[in-house]
Amino acid sequence: ATLYSASPPGSARETPSQQSLLGESVSSSCSLPSTARSVGWSSSTAVSCPGCCSSFATRDGLQGHLAKPKSQRRRTCTARACVGCGEPCASEECCASHEAGCKHVARCPGCSKGFASEARLRAHVASARRSCSVCACRGCDVLCAGDVARKEHERDCDRLRHCPGCTASFRTREEL
Repeated sequence: ATLYSASPPGSARETPSQQSLLGESVSSSCSLPSTARSVGWSSSTAVSCPGCCSSFATRDGLQGHLAKPKSQRRRTCTARACVGCGEPCASEECCASHEAGCKHVARCPGCSKGFASEARLRAHVASARRSCSVCACRGCDVLCAGDVARKEHERDCDRLRHCPGCTASFRTREEL
């Protein structure tokens, strides 16, 4: 039996899980039902968007739909996909709640923005715009929320060499 169908809302072929995905009980369930997560998605199974009831032949089709800016979607759609794992959620609020606990989201300690990968988080840290206070330790590259937290971390970082005569820290013994 297919867990997700392209049936219209309220049709006799839907299970309660499908009705949740189609928006009929979205208020009681922010994202995919636990049965959908535990069973897993098949890229060849028909799926419906939890935000607008659009039907897609594959999960890839739904992911493409959710990747588009809201203004470019054909219908008014409230759904959004988790930036980390890609799980579709019925609304912005539900997605934010999901992302707060998602182990696949790389979270910036400076501004709490979520990123799809550690590499994208590091690009954010290196950004010339400096839109947040995040800093990386000069010894071990651990990310800290700001300059004060970085200095506190660097005092105890075993990868930095500390000058006994001043407060300066260095990456290598040669620099010291």
